Amino acid sequence: MYDLLLGTLLTVKSEKDANKSEEEIFADALDSTIAMLAEDKKLKNTFVGKYYVPYLAAMKAQGHSRTLAYFVLHKGGNPVALKWLTVNSDKLKSLAEWAKAYQPATR
Repeated sequence: MYDLLLGTLLTVKSEKDANKSEEEIFADALDSTIAMLAEDKKLKNTFVGKYYVPYLAAMKAQGHSRTLAYFVLHKGGNPVALKWLTVNSDKLKSLAEWAKAYQPATR
């Protein structure tokens, strides 16, 4: 189900998305995907649910998911994302520092 989720969120647009760029829509879709993954009770007992989802949820909670979205887009060759990352280099640095210091919650 999750294999198709991000792609689906990118194609289904509402009126509130009318003035958003494709990059902003991607960032919003990534936020929604992380939220859905974090809420999935069945996923919690899987490897992904134990290790990756908490990391992504914590990243989102700290306000770094938009920066991650633009970083992913940049790695895919998106020139708009490179410009965003250049203008928001402080956010990219903050994400890197957060990721380096991240400690998973003890179980």
